[in-house]
Amino acid sequence: METQRHEGARDRRNDEMDRRNLQMRTAKSTLTEDDKKVVARRFAKNFLALFKKDTLKIMVDEGALRRPVDLTIGATYVP
Repeated sequence: METQRHEGARDRRNDEMDRRNLQMRTAKSTLTEDDKKVVARRFAKNFLALFKKDTLKIMVDEGALRRPVDLTIGATYVP
């Protein structure tokens, strides 16, 4: 009877340690992913800051910023 109680306590301790280790690994991977996202955003922002004016001008020249109405043929169909 006492052996079963000790085994149960040991199993509960092991389960608790496994659960906490899993939580730590999950939290660490989440923090790592968040850090990667922040670094990527900063890198992209700093990189594109040099091209911001030129990029907007090119997009306007290519017509990427036109309204959908401007892209239609201009004909209306009546059923």
